[in-house]
Amino acid sequence: MIPTRGGGRPLAVTVAAILQLVFGGLGVMCGIFTAGIDIAGGRDALRTNQNTAESRLQEASQSLQEEKAPAWRAYSIANQVTSGIFSCMMVASGIGLLRMARWARILALVYAGLSLVKDVVVMAYNVLVLNPLADEALHTLPAQDRQAVEPIMKFATVFAVVGIVLVMLYPIAIAILMLLPSVNRAFSENNRKPRQSTRREEFEGAIDEDDEPGARFRRRERW
Repeated sequence: MIPTRGGGRPLAVTVAAILQLVFGGLGVMCGIFTAGIDIAGGRDALRTNQNTAESRLQEASQSLQEEKAPAWRAYSIANQVTSGIFSCMMVASGIGLLRMARWARILALVYAGLSLVKDVVVMAYNVLVLNPLADEALHTLPAQDRQAVEPIMKFATVFAVVGIVLVMLYPIAIAILMLLPSVNRAFSENNRKPRQSTRREEFEGAIDEDDEPGARFRRRERW
């Protein structure tokens, strides 16, 4: 059992800590798995072995993204890097929250704020840049392929936006939990609680400068 620092731990803090550990841990594992696939070239091999309308649409979309999307490489790299950093922040704050560490609450709030900013940027980039390019890629396909993939692409476009909105609810929930009055009070009381002195500090405090050498020796033996 992980000890707490000071008084009791509110249920909201425990719930937030567990959520941070679970989703943060999953994020770290997914990031490692995705990086491994990219290093091994698995995505390129998978696209090479497919010859379907969906794969042709994906190839056309990727080609247009690399050609026309502003700062596409920088956006992709920044998206992956920030996702990994946020996952590590979630795990770290989850561990600290279980110990009622004040820095963990601050870290969780920082994560929530930065994550919301990132989600807004991702949604805007998808709506304003990627979705129009995907529609343009759709019209480069033959009529038969276009009819086959158009319903799928429309569903994927709507699902992507809805998915981002749902993802944004998580950092909002974490921020709400961390800003609850009971949670703020618990961390304030935990921070104000005096630190227990060690036996060495009690021993050193018991020795005054005016003590004669014999008294110091007797005190040291008693301790």
